[in-house]
Amino acid sequence: GNSPVSTGTAEDDVLKALSQIIDPDFGTDIVTCGFVKDLQIDKALGEVSFRLELTTPACPIKDVFEQKANEVVAALPWVKNVNVTMSAQPAKPLYAEQLPA
Repeated sequence: GNSPVSTGTAEDDVLKALSQIIDPDFGTDIVTCGFVKDLQIDKALGEVSFRLELTTPACPIKDVFEQKANEVVAALPWVKNVNVTMSAQPAKPLYAEQLPA
């Protein structure tokens, strides 16, 4: 195979790395699921920061995702520093009850 070394941008590199992480609930990678937010890259400094927005705040896999996200991005040859922030955006329940203010 004649695979190009890295024709992609730094952003492509990071997203490709993160797409190795599969969400077991959806059976789809976290990039396709749209969990990766606020991606900021300074390739010259080798710094990457982003937020992982999961649908379940109590998700036990949150820590696993955070660790894996750090690992796969840090494995990129130009990355020196990875900063992952976790956040949760619960899926809206169909029967959202209005709580009195």
